[in-house]
Amino acid sequence: MHPNIFNDVNGQYLGFDNKLHSVVKGHAQYENIAGWDQYRSLIQLRALLAPKETSDIAQSLVNDAVQGDGHLPRWEQTNVDSRGMIGDNGSMLIAQAYAFGATGFDTAGALTAMQNGAAKIRDGLSYYQTLGYVPPSVMDGSASVTEEYSADDFATSMYAQALGNTSLSTLYRQRSGNWQHLYNAKSGLIQPRNADGTWTSDFYPTTGKGFVEGSAVQYTWMIPFNVQGLFQKMGGNANAVSRLDTFFTKLNDGGVSQYSFMGNEPGFVAPWEYDFAGAPSHTQRVTRAIETQLFHNTPGGLPGNDDGGATSSWYVFAALGLYPEIPGVGGFVIGSPLFASATVHLAGGHTLQINAPAASDQTPFVQSLSIGNKATTSLWLPMTALKKGATLTFTLVSSATGWGSGVNDAPPSYGA
Repeated sequence: MHPNIFNDVNGQYLGFDNKLHSVVKGHAQYENIAGWDQYRSLIQLRALLAPKETSDIAQSLVNDAVQGDGHLPRWEQTNVDSRGMIGDNGSMLIAQAYAFGATGFDTAGALTAMQNGAAKIRDGLSYYQTLGYVPPSVMDGSASVTEEYSADDFATSMYAQALGNTSLSTLYRQRSGNWQHLYNAKSGLIQPRNADGTWTSDFYPTTGKGFVEGSAVQYTWMIPFNVQGLFQKMGGNANAVSRLDTFFTKLNDGGVSQYSFMGNEPGFVAPWEYDFAGAPSHTQRVTRAIETQLFHNTPGGLPGNDDGGATSSWYVFAALGLYPEIPGVGGFVIGSPLFASATVHLAGGHTLQINAPAASDQTPFVQSLSIGNKATTSLWLPMTALKKGATLTFTLVSSATGWGSGVNDAPPSYGA
């Protein structure tokens, strides 16, 4: 349902300046763009399936910035920014759309708005730039905000790099490492931190104080662009895998818990992070359990709010055995397909064909994978491999295998 077309049949719409504007013929102005929800996996799915419309969504955000005060809306509704939730989600949405093939918009104008509009949408930005984090005295949910800004900065860096702006890309890439200022080696968790550098005194692992719709334990995994950097801080891959195994003892335990909360967006990236630690069979096992235990073909059959398509788009990718884990980077980490055959119609008449003849609820484990006629153990599928279509053929079995567990098989991680 969302985003939906805002312009009338004659192409006119009311801009952020409360004046009438007209879209270019054949295009549309969109509204109800729920950034915090939809940047995780929905905008990538839209870009794959409908790049023209997704480009119009991106252009709509740019129009809003140009016609408004210069910032990309965080959560656009009609012709205002409701500023719902947290983060710099307009920038993230555009970077994601571009990385996954929706490039038909004013890309330079978008980058200008990302840079010049940040001060108008990023609450606590001056602290984030000087301290490297947002302290709790400035706003509620400060630790979550810092993590979101780090991810926004990384995605913006990748977008600037794609547009050839090396200096801006370097600046944002450096800032993307700011999450590290909130990682406490003693607790092994992301924690809120006071402006004087001290840790908040009332912290405990399952607290929601300093976080938005989640706990410290749950938010600690939300570093999808530098998973290996996070795991190094945790003491290495073996420790990270052990912690993830404990985390997924419960799959949907709510927002104030030491366990997973798959009913809400911050937890979407965690099941795929085993891939970065040489343990892809754990990703395969956990994602299959989530698919079969939390999603049902009944009323109320989702693990939480669909949030404008966010939750169901996670399921679509999981069922395909692919997930767009890394913000602003076009590509997918590899999981395990749920169906024996799936066909994805891409732009330009190309097709992504996914074959897994032995697929079933009981066979989540990958024994082998071929792309075309070439066998691979890589857990990363770049968008470049799909430009002219591709055929993925999985051999699935009922017991865990060592496929994809080599050191060089892991998806990429990006340090600051």
